[in-house]
This record gives sequence, C-alpha cells and structure tokens, in this order.
Amino acid sequence: MHRIGPAAIAGAVLAVEGLAITVIALVELFALGGGDASSLASGVALIVLTLIGAVALFAFAVGVLRRASWARSGASCSRCSASRSRWRH
Repeated sequence: MHRIGPAAIAGAVLAVEGLAITVIALVELFALGGGDASSLASGVALIVLTLIGAVALFAFAVGVLRRASWARSGASCSRCSASRSRWRH
C-alpha cells in the first residue's frame, strides 16, 4: 500500500493554490471585459502577472511531486531576500 507523504501533500496544496490564482485571473479578466478597470494597460498587466504566478505555482507543485531540488528553493529564496533587505545602499 502506498502512503501519502508530506511531499505529496505539499504538491497538492501548491496545485490548489495555483488553481485558486487561475480563478482570480479569470475574475480579473471578466472584470476587465465588463469595463470595471480604469486603465486597460494596467488591467492586462495585472492579469498577465497573476497568470505567471499561477504557472509558477503549478511548476513548483510538479517539482515537489517529482522531488526536484529546485522545487525546494522557496526557503533559500526567503533567506536571500531577508539578507538583501539588510543591505545598505
């Protein structure tokens, strides 16, 4: 019998998050089509960025399920951004 491990649960959570972000992008698209946006260019840019985030989440979900080393980079990226925020210009 195959056990569901933490990696499978994490991959499923990431996939659900990607799906939720995709739904948000669709809502944004319908709002843009309904004329609710004050700027068409800003609305399109927001939708594109939202879809890029959704694709990234789906990619991380697949990477986690395949146990790819690059899919575990979230913790190291957060450490890098925390150290960058302490840099002085």
